[in-house]
Amino acid sequence: MPAADPFLLAASIAIGCAALGALRPILAARREARAAARAARERSRRMHAEIEARLEALRADRGV
Repeated sequence: MPAADPFLLAASIAIGCAALGALRPILAARREARAAARAARERSRRMHAEIEARLEALRADRGV
């Protein structure tokens, strides 16, 4: 089995590090987008719960 060429090994590592460096902002943006979507879902859930509670209070007041 031939020995690994140190130059090719170093080049491969450099390419891998550059690829990871390029992916880092993409992964961070994806993580931020997921967090924003999760927060929006939670706000929506709370708003719907509040609307439902107000409707129930109105129904109770009207005796419906």
